[in-house]
Amino acid sequence: MRPVFLPLIYAALALPVTALADDAGVHGYALTDLIQTQARSTAANPDNLFGAGGGAGELALGLEGNVSGVRWRTRLTVDSESYSGSGSPTERYASLQELYYGWLWGERWHFSAGQQLLTWDNGMSFQPLGFFKSSQTDLRDVFDTEGRSQGIPMLVATYLGDSVTTDIVASTSNPGNNQAEQTNARQLAIRWSGELAPGLNTALMLRKRDSARVGAGVSTSYGVDEVTLHADAYYGPAEAREFPVGLLSGPAQLFLPPLEFSYDPGHDYVLRSVIGATWTPQRGVALYGEWVHHGDGVSGSQWKLYNEQLALHTAALNGPYHDAAVGNLGTDLSLLGSTPNGVRRDYLYLRAELGQGDATWFLSTFAGVADGSAMTTLSKTWKLRDHLTLEADLNAFTGKANSEFGLTPYRYQAHLVLLKTF
Repeated sequence: MRPVFLPLIYAALALPVTALADDAGVHGYALTDLIQTQARSTAANPDNLFGAGGGAGELALGLEGNVSGVRWRTRLTVDSESYSGSGSPTERYASLQELYYGWLWGERWHFSAGQQLLTWDNGMSFQPLGFFKSSQTDLRDVFDTEGRSQGIPMLVATYLGDSVTTDIVASTSNPGNNQAEQTNARQLAIRWSGELAPGLNTALMLRKRDSARVGAGVSTSYGVDEVTLHADAYYGPAEAREFPVGLLSGPAQLFLPPLEFSYDPGHDYVLRSVIGATWTPQRGVALYGEWVHHGDGVSGSQWKLYNEQLALHTAALNGPYHDAAVGNLGTDLSLLGSTPNGVRRDYLYLRAELGQGDATWFLSTFAGVADGSAMTTLSKTWKLRDHLTLEADLNAFTGKANSEFGLTPYRYQAHLVLLKTF
């Protein structure tokens, strides 16, 4: 463990969070996350060109509260990195994740206004209806759905009917968002939800975002005994995005700097969905499985072109356009990490949990159906004492040389997290 990270552990344990917890309506967490990465040479990172190996540390303090109908949530973070033998400067930043006011009008209507999160999904590894937060779930911890995500400014009106609840939402973007983020966040949506039968919860929604046509979504879950089934789906225009011009749309070539990015408003209709089940056969044991489909993911022909471009750009490293080749490979590599849930179209997610006293084991894998590559995580958590938990996990990225997770510049990534709640 690098000495630069030791102060992060000491600071997490020394934070005066107990005093904060004594304040009415205020609670939260303090955590230290230490990361060690083993890099490897791949077609997207030849001879570890981008120095992917090394360590990083994060100290975070999350606070939230509710005062007179105003709910707030914020996260203060200190990051420190050291990759390939060179240290990076420590970064400190704060993010206001939620700040909104809620009020009632009569017995049926509830309103809220401000920056907030809305969760309309049942899926763990992918949320196709996750339009009202800034990011998807981290696959390392599918149950931490709000820890890092930032809300967006919105006005929500909810009508509580006898059997159906209606939600009407209008949202906009946060300051500093790029054009694609602004387009995706500027949206109107209406949702109807209710329990159609005992244990069967269903919701239907319509959504209209800026500069796009209307899309439709459905969410349902059904639980009986130890088994819960769930499904979420959305059929509508693809999300707007900023994308390198020509990266996946033409023959492989070397792009000379500056690399041009285009704004794609996303007009074509695509299906994004997740279908899954949870089985808890006995106390302390839980099994999860999901099938994930990204209709706007990279197709088989596009993936073939992507590998051709990697080969061309790698070969150009030894020619007169070395610097341009490095820039092209950096852009190529950025595609692999552009989403936390994979960049291709179909995936299988499996997770098993086993509780043993104050400790719990977790084993999960997120595998690409098209190429069989996978990100597998083995982790264990220990409850050290009340409100203090230690978690250790190891991620392994496996697959053929030209597969998605076989191309990632990481072979293994280890995390050690110390979490204190209050």
